[in-house]
Amino acid sequence: MMKKKIIALFLVIMVAFASMSTYAMASSYAITDENISIRTQADTLISSVDETALLEAALSNQVDYSVPADIRESIVAEASFQPVNGVEQSEIELEVTSTVKNLGEIARSDGSSSNLYVAVAAATEVKEDWQYAGQHGIKAWAFVYWIDNPGTNNELYAAAGQWDPKDKVVENRQLRYGTTDIFWLLWLDGPTVKYPTDDWAYYEDPSSYTGYVLRCQTKIDVVNVGTVTCNVASRIVTK
Repeated sequence: MMKKKIIALFLVIMVAFASMSTYAMASSYAITDENISIRTQADTLISSVDETALLEAALSNQVDYSVPADIRESIVAEASFQPVNGVEQSEIELEVTSTVKNLGEIARSDGSSSNLYVAVAAATEVKEDWQYAGQHGIKAWAFVYWIDNPGTNNELYAAAGQWDPKDKVVENRQLRYGTTDIFWLLWLDGPTVKYPTDDWAYYEDPSSYTGYVLRCQTKIDVVNVGTVTCNVASRIVTK
């Protein structure tokens, strides 16, 4: 009986070891020369961006005419403010502006290429409910970086958030990214949720999310005032 138990335990250990070996092999295979090349190219393009200029471009609705019109017209941006007290409606719409930039070309080993884009939304003042104008007193941005491929197989490469609290006390910064339906009712894949502690946050997550609507959402609480939420998404199929 003891011998059978020892044999069974040995078999369990062997199966577990084999599973771990298979996982390790699968993980190592994911790090291909092609993926390393794509990541190196993308990182080089992103590092060349003037971040201050990009923030200002979003605030001023700047147009990059090197971006195809169908992409420019399909970027979706929205923002809202939820005061702590004294509001009947669930959210108050904020003024939101945006920009989309063509950061450059990603070359692949098969001779094909794809463009790397970034879309940025900027949230500022209350849009219509003027009795709440100036309450939150901050600026917020959301960024989504993606590699644009044929059809619906666009790849979310990175997501980022920026906040300008000015003289306000803020807390609970949050950044979410993933894929959603075209109406933003549901997260279809994800979201990945991050809790940055600084006013600039950038997360690379290549190949984790692919699809039709690639979305980034940022949130921040203004202490004793309310929550500012900013969203941006690439809702496109190209080529």
